[in-house]
Amino acid sequence: MIVLVVIGVVASVAALAMPNKVVPLDDTPHRIANARTKALRTGRPVTVTIQLNTVFAVATAMPDGSVLADSTAKTERMTGQPIPPRDSTGKAVQQ
Repeated sequence: MIVLVVIGVVASVAALAMPNKVVPLDDTPHRIANARTKALRTGRPVTVTIQLNTVFAVATAMPDGSVLADSTAKTERMTGQPIPPRDSTGKAVQQ
């Protein structure tokens, strides 16, 4: 009986210690970087589809190293890096 109580207490503490929601890391920059690397190596454009919240976007890495993407992807054309969010005055917002 004592063993069951101890197991119940351990299980409840473990359940309370778990995070509410496990959020996967955003792999969009890595997917774009991998496409860019593949395009540079093969000399052919590489297109990837990325999911941004509930919106899908397309990014194409060109053989010259540039990345063409939908405006929703917020990706810098020459480097493929994400563009930081900006406020109404045009200054970068700290996250």
